Amino acid sequence: FLYFIGPTMRRGATLVSRRALASLTATQRYSSATADTNSTDAVAENPAPKSLSFVRTVDRAGFRTQLALQQPAKPERTRMIAAAEERALKGGNVLLVGPSGTGKRSLLARVAAKLRGAGRKVAVVSSSGYSGMLLEALPLAPFLGLKPNAEVLSTETAMASMARHVRAVAGPFGGVMPCLRTVDVLVLHGLEAVSPHTLAAMDAVARDERGVDAPFGGLHVIAAADFWRMERSPASPLVGNVFQMEKWPALFPDDSVFPLSRFFRHDLASDPDTSGRTLRALFGNLTNEDIHALSSERDVAEGSGCVTVTDDRTGTIEWAPRFPKQPAMLAAPAKKLAIKQTAFGQYLCGALASICTPECVGLSRRLHFVEGDRVAFAHTMQRSDGESVAAGTCATVIQVSEHFITVRLVGARSHEVLSVPRMRVTVHHELLRDITYSVTQFPLYYSHKLHPRLLVGERHPLPLVDDWHVDARNLTSTGDLGNILALLPRSAGVFSHLPEYLRRDGFIYAPAAVYQERLLRNRDPEAAAAAGIDLTLKEERWCRNCKSHIRGEDFAAHWDACTHSVRWCADCSVTVPAEKWEAHCEKHTIVLCLDCGRPLEWRYWEQHRKLCGPMLRELSADNEHLPATTRTTALEASIDRTDLHTVKAITRSMLPRRHTDVDTGHRARSTIN
Repeated sequence: FLYFIGPTMRRGATLVSRRALASLTATQRYSSATADTNSTDAVAENPAPKSLSFVRTVDRAGFRTQLALQQPAKPERTRMIAAAEERALKGGNVLLVGPSGTGKRSLLARVAAKLRGAGRKVAVVSSSGYSGMLLEALPLAPFLGLKPNAEVLSTETAMASMARHVRAVAGPFGGVMPCLRTVDVLVLHGLEAVSPHTLAAMDAVARDERGVDAPFGGLHVIAAADFWRMERSPASPLVGNVFQMEKWPALFPDDSVFPLSRFFRHDLASDPDTSGRTLRALFGNLTNEDIHALSSERDVAEGSGCVTVTDDRTGTIEWAPRFPKQPAMLAAPAKKLAIKQTAFGQYLCGALASICTPECVGLSRRLHFVEGDRVAFAHTMQRSDGESVAAGTCATVIQVSEHFITVRLVGARSHEVLSVPRMRVTVHHELLRDITYSVTQFPLYYSHKLHPRLLVGERHPLPLVDDWHVDARNLTSTGDLGNILALLPRSAGVFSHLPEYLRRDGFIYAPAAVYQERLLRNRDPEAAAAAGIDLTLKEERWCRNCKSHIRGEDFAAHWDACTHSVRWCADCSVTVPAEKWEAHCEKHTIVLCLDCGRPLEWRYWEQHRKLCGPMLRELSADNEHLPATTRTTALEASIDRTDLHTVKAITRSMLPRRHTDVDTGHRARSTIN
């Protein structure tokens, strides 16, 4: 880093302060002194400094606020939590698996603080920007050297980027950021959002850079995952998940995985019925009594004190307006900064830009508030008189101006009127305070109607109300029912049209349910019984992959082999070997005949080509199979004339939906409106 910035400083450009350079030089001396020492004695002689990370600050000019949601109560020291914490402190790899509200984030923060206090170099990273704010963690993509929000297509590409990043950070950048080579402990939150290619590349690069042939190169990894929150739909494939990797048993064996099933949020722990009902909803084992309790536990009228979970496609509300009145304002440093012309400057600016977004600090990117809207506070607001307004407090907008939004609180504090200014959050590196990014937005969000994915994603605190109405017809992703039950306060909501939702095929994601069902059966039989899981293994199970009934005692082995060997084709209603799946899918590609304008599947193209009337009426002179008009159109589009120019790729939505297609030979599925 000094190599890049030295010539610029000699020219007189004021890029960073002298104190920052002095701290950076001291960090370089520490990194070079402890780069090749990993023993306990070396750590004791050179106590590890605080992990270098990004700092988020709130501008005090507007109002004083807490840049974090109100943390839930500390989880009780149950048997599973105690075992996981003991193993993590002793140096073994740990994976915490459980739904929202089971204490994963609190346990990670406590273990990281204890290990850092013991002199270990700890890096806390998160795949979610909002969870990273709560944990004060680094984003995963800049930590690994990957582009934010970029899809990783292959393991080799990710390995090349990670290896180049590790060598740069540990070398020219002077250890200003932690990397896979220099840290002792890696605390990873949100493993469910990590792709299999990324995890495999992390393991391979860590082995090469650390020189140890062990999982992650001997790096102590403490991870947490909520596989129920993966964004899957009923039509998603049953393969390609991170826990279905071939290396998964070696990276996280069953003895290092700790399933957490005790809820500590919103009084779920004190209500066994609600806690068990939430587990049964996650695994898809709801009984008739549970459905009756959720549907008619109380009557909720959609009024001023009710929060409705709805879908934006119904037209009731635009939760992401296209033309907002209050857009978030992002501020970046000047483009002419000399440090931005260096490799380190580009990396630092990219990392700061990825973490300084409205979603990463609990704000909304686009707002469109008018008088009368129901809103809630995204952060705890401290007033000048010493009183505070908790995050999630609901209010009604009574006046909208350019710099302030005047709201009136609802409920017992309805007599209070507040003027809420914009909130500015600034992000910078601990040692380089002159390069800052900032985002400015009102700390409010819509509270009367919430989108299911916003609620499950936990991008905002829950509105502090007692009445919730959830229309189950708007829950379009797998696992939405159980995730919302884990988030809502105890006995605070009522579900409408729940039987219609439960009759859908695939409202529970089968791979996640099978994996966590096996964990609970082996590690926590009491929680498995509460979730409605069969412990006797006598009942036959239905395999959603090959569509067959399997004996209960053989289902686990069958599922692992089945998902890796065969695929189910819903169009042909047959099983296809995995190695022939791509070739088989090409046969179901929907194409459009440019001569008669009829869509059909590619497997029926040869038959259609011989029977298409417009095609047979006019044939070109040099090709007896192609009409002259089609050939002319293809030549104008610069397409090779040797190809089949009479087809083009289209979407399956163009197929007829209300009758059986004579060309495809099957009845198309109706979509869920």
